[in-house]
Amino acid sequence: MTALDGAGLDRGAPRLDGSRRASPPPSLARVSWRPALLGTAAIWVVVRLVLTVYSLVVTSTSTAVPVQPAVPHSFFTLLYHWDSSYFLEIAHNGYFAAADPPDLQAFLPGYPLAGRLATLVLFPGQGPTVPHLLVGLWLAAAIPSFVAGVGLWRITEDRFGPRVAAGAVVLLLAGPYSVFLAASYSESLFLAFAVFAWYHALRGRWWAAGLLAAGASLTRIDGVFLAVALGVVVLQEHGRLTRRAVLRAVGVVALSLSTLVGYFVYLAAVTGDPLSWLTAERHGWHRRFTVPWVSGLETLRTALDPARSSPLRAQALLEVVFAILCLAGLVVLARRRRWGAVILVGSTLASLMTSTTYLSLSRESLLLFPLTMTVASYRDHPSRRWVFRAGLAASILLLFFNTHQFVLGLWTQ
Repeated sequence: MTALDGAGLDRGAPRLDGSRRASPPPSLARVSWRPALLGTAAIWVVVRLVLTVYSLVVTSTSTAVPVQPAVPHSFFTLLYHWDSSYFLEIAHNGYFAAADPPDLQAFLPGYPLAGRLATLVLFPGQGPTVPHLLVGLWLAAAIPSFVAGVGLWRITEDRFGPRVAAGAVVLLLAGPYSVFLAASYSESLFLAFAVFAWYHALRGRWWAAGLLAAGASLTRIDGVFLAVALGVVVLQEHGRLTRRAVLRAVGVVALSLSTLVGYFVYLAAVTGDPLSWLTAERHGWHRRFTVPWVSGLETLRTALDPARSSPLRAQALLEVVFAILCLAGLVVLARRRRWGAVILVGSTLASLMTSTTYLSLSRESLLLFPLTMTVASYRDHPSRRWVFRAGLAASILLLFFNTHQFVLGLWTQ
């Protein structure tokens, strides 16, 4: 197999960054999907089984009083908390059914639409009821989490081999905040679109990459960062900064963002506010632009404030820790000249670290799959295997902690 550079592209002819590029070798196209499918399935089943049993144990033995969601209790509400209720409301009634909608437009429609579609397929001929939608939303998160694992396995396997690929999938599905891949949240669907957009981009299938990225952009605002990163991958693959390369990159970015632009146009038409999404973020989550050091100090102040609740303080501290770790990972990606990954990770971090606080930064690390691959790459490193082992151990411990908090309805980022 031809060696791949840090962006997952082949060396050969001259490139923009001075490395070499060649056409993708036929061996890449002939690699069997069987190991990725079976390996991911095994990891997915084990992690889901452990999380389910652990969640049941927590709810039945905890001395804390769990926060009960205002929906019928069932298996599908075991991990139904916080933003899950917003997604259910959108899937059930749309954005503006209530007289005073609670800034629902901050949540993009991709995941609620997928949940509603799954419900209509499972329960045809019936109006979507809340119990049915809970099943649909659960499936719209569960299935994409498996799909994302398969895609990550293939990308990592092409670059580092099957052992590292298995390690990357374990880090993804059993990561510190992977409870959000099991909950009724949009992370799974976004990752499935994003990982396979990346997979196709690395093989020069720009239309497929753009269409999949359009799905990601309809699911989470992070699709903006993915779109720009894919544009960089297009330029790297082309090798030279020609007019054709630039037009192709612009086309991929435009296609990737088309669904998001359509959603913003819809919001502007309904609300009369062309910045309706940003308004909802400011009103509902108090997000405003702040320089990174002020935002970091505010987050650290929250972590050290004894007047705040223990769960809030713990998560604020984790936000700071994850910011440092992600920045360190960004440096590694830059040293490896993985420019598409640098753009994806760097722009995501920049947006989160210039908000009022580092709100949700640690959870957002779940979406930064190039960092997951980077940690996994140390699994076979001759002298730095400890990086992978330490990362895996910390991930599993934090997964249990965050799952405990989330199941009880305590603050979990």
